[in-house]
Amino acid sequence: LIEPGMVFPRCVLLAGLAMAAQQTTHSIVPSAREPHLPQPPTRSSTRAPGTTRGAVIGGDVPPLHRGGIDVRCLGTAGVDFSAEALYHDPAIDGRRLLYVRSTTQLALGHNARNSIQYTDSGNGFAVRWDLAPAGWNVTAESGTIRARIDGDLHWGDGWIGDLPNGSTCSRGGEGNSKLAARAFVSGASFTVASLTYPDGTPVVRAVGPAAAPNFSDPHVRGKVYWRGVRDLHGDEWHRLTFGDDDGAWRSKVECVEFGDRFASDGGVQDLIVDPLTPAIAFSKASTEFKGGGNSTAGQWYTTPPRAYFIPRVYTQTTYLTNGVDIRFSNIMSTAAVWFRLNTTGEWIQADPANPLRSDSFPQGTTLLQFYYNASHVRNRTMVKDPPHPSLTEPHGNLWWRDRDERDRMLLGGAGGLSPARAAVLAQLRKDVNSSHPEMDARFGRAERAGSPSLGDALLGVVDGWGGPAAHGYYAKQSLLDSVLDIDQAGNELFDQVALPSKELEFYGYYEVDRAIAAAGVYDLLAAHFRSDQAQGGLTPIEDYKIRDVLARRAHQSTGYLTGLYNQFYCQEWVNKTASSGQCEVPVPNTAPDPSPQPWMWSAARMAGVVATLFAMPSYDTPYYGTAGVDGTPARFPWTPSQKPATWLDLVVNQHDGGYALKIGALKGYPSQRVVFNQLEGGLVTNNSDPWGPGNWYDRAGYFGYPLMGHTMQTIAHLLSAKLDLHLPLLETAFNRSLNGDLRPHKYPQEFSHEYYPSVLLVNARFPTLAPQALRNLNNTSFQREHNITGDDANLAKQVWIAGVLAALWYDPDYASNSLPIATCGDGAQSGREPCDGSDFGSLGKGPVACSKLGPLWLHGDLDCHDCRIITLNCTAAAPPLPVAGGIN
Repeated sequence: LIEPGMVFPRCVLLAGLAMAAQQTTHSIVPSAREPHLPQPPTRSSTRAPGTTRGAVIGGDVPPLHRGGIDVRCLGTAGVDFSAEALYHDPAIDGRRLLYVRSTTQLALGHNARNSIQYTDSGNGFAVRWDLAPAGWNVTAESGTIRARIDGDLHWGDGWIGDLPNGSTCSRGGEGNSKLAARAFVSGASFTVASLTYPDGTPVVRAVGPAAAPNFSDPHVRGKVYWRGVRDLHGDEWHRLTFGDDDGAWRSKVECVEFGDRFASDGGVQDLIVDPLTPAIAFSKASTEFKGGGNSTAGQWYTTPPRAYFIPRVYTQTTYLTNGVDIRFSNIMSTAAVWFRLNTTGEWIQADPANPLRSDSFPQGTTLLQFYYNASHVRNRTMVKDPPHPSLTEPHGNLWWRDRDERDRMLLGGAGGLSPARAAVLAQLRKDVNSSHPEMDARFGRAERAGSPSLGDALLGVVDGWGGPAAHGYYAKQSLLDSVLDIDQAGNELFDQVALPSKELEFYGYYEVDRAIAAAGVYDLLAAHFRSDQAQGGLTPIEDYKIRDVLARRAHQSTGYLTGLYNQFYCQEWVNKTASSGQCEVPVPNTAPDPSPQPWMWSAARMAGVVATLFAMPSYDTPYYGTAGVDGTPARFPWTPSQKPATWLDLVVNQHDGGYALKIGALKGYPSQRVVFNQLEGGLVTNNSDPWGPGNWYDRAGYFGYPLMGHTMQTIAHLLSAKLDLHLPLLETAFNRSLNGDLRPHKYPQEFSHEYYPSVLLVNARFPTLAPQALRNLNNTSFQREHNITGDDANLAKQVWIAGVLAALWYDPDYASNSLPIATCGDGAQSGREPCDGSDFGSLGKGPVACSKLGPLWLHGDLDCHDCRIITLNCTAAAPPLPVAGGIN
């Protein structure tokens, strides 16, 4: 029996993604069986001469990158299965899309990269087998593999099992008795044909929801799950999600303390089962066909066919250079494979001895079509030698208002850097350079750890990208080889339980630092270290790849706000029977104010989304969504909200009665301004608080810099720098924290007039906060008077604690670096635009115009105060929607 979400093998490398076609949007969500669809052809025991064998990738393929569990295909490559590598470098991304027959033998097994869990001096963490302490039985302690088949949009199951004594691991799982995945014996083989869903329905030929989905009711969504998905060519897709249950051999004490870490090595593998179309595979051509020494030859990247937890299959595009061989295989019959370029070309029979080589493709976009049964022709869009996608966007000053501010902070004025700023960069240089040996040891070793080196990227601007420090190399490699690119196995569950991909979900205010850093590294590489600028720089193929990695993280983070993932969306609320599907009533607070309170970790993760949307302002794909900063409207459902909404809509814009996208249209809290209580229900109190606005709904200590403080200050800096947008209640809370007057509503007895130091507020962007922030760190008499001691009173230590963010924003010279006030009517070409002091963002009643006020799209003339209006062309037709098979 395999339950929705069960974990099994992955044919040799990490989770795969899939292919679709290229037509207009259409989705198919049939119920379990479709007798009107053709049955897969019967496989003959012999193969006709001249048919393609396909890429030889079988059970001897190297272990899955960043995964301690392999999906192994037992049989002959090109005959029983075929594996399509989705990226050219398996040391960076080893994902494969697997084409298998329903009778192909598969197996899941541990490999040498598997992590084990153990505690050391009270701290739980994961290690690889080859780093385990002497005497440890790593075979026994590597965990029990659990797997699920399909199960998209299914909520509520736990991942780890009961402890040996029968008591459940309280932090391991919310629903341990209802495991998301059954145990799977490592190495035991199975076939897709042998698998069934919980109700006994065979997996093969089962597509669509197990019951009619009612997405307005959170309770129904806990009972519904999706089976397979059929794409536009009729091919049947299934997904294996798997990971290790590390909890069963732990003690009860450890389970209670560290149970949320007792799962590991999560992965996802997409399968096309009994394919009606040929498999396609890419490989680097032999050395004599590498494009005359071009360093970018032999590169390709294929876009993801699916997003995690979404039952859709998307049209794929492969970006590639010269030096790539393309092979086709028919694993279902002896029929020959035929292909052509574009829709008017001549059909050519594929020859296994003479693969199609990318050198023969014209530059630009080509439609590759291929089939073994003329009734089912598969399309793949191929883009040869694409330009860098980042070239369409401004880059290089993500963290600042403009290039002038950046250069002043990093390079100084005519007289160079001030001594204080020079000291900040000297500390950064010391920290970054000392980290390079560790980075050298990690790169390419498939460890599920590591963050992009934003410090290297900043020092690339200051000291140069090459030379002995090699800042360009380290910045680029750390971004490509980031833990952000592991699979999201189990991320639909509550983030305080054991998840196989815990690295992506570990306490929001910690792991969001990786997303913040990644956005900053990408922005600077795109501006200064591209392959057309420097040897070894970011190539166009790598550019596309990294953008999707960053976007996937934004999709995941915003999923918590939109009701995509169960446990944040519904478990956080008291009223789980809300008929509206919004679970409107949040967890009540303690006296004196029982106001609603969203959780901190998801709010913290929004800092990463804000950084990402400004790092890629024109990003727009059907699988991960739309940034929206450049004015591109949202068109794609389930990215991640069921109703299309840009990331800008979700985490910045205020959705009130004057805006087309209202709060009721999305589940959960769809706005960062809502999270910070521009409307009722945020973490920072408004005027209804009996203690006054700008107080804190959680425990006092969590407002400090290392936890929520730096994430909220990052958001405040970005919104001010990019949109001239300030959040008054949040800044009031900052002011209270600097004056010892921030009152916590959770454990209010902890209130002790504590002062929270922050060097990030020492900046001209916050003219009323900067003097107080510097006073707390640099005024010994004030410190003595208010009992500010230790690290809280040590300016140098606080600069060190802030690390790379201090290099971005700590500005002790802020008094001479005041920022200009934005002007009304900047760039406007129509509309009244009177700057008469009306409320921010109010709508006028003059002739209709298309104006953009900060992040808001408005129709009509606009009155503004301390704002900027830019009129844009609203009449351009939106591009056609891409093809998707699956849920509407």
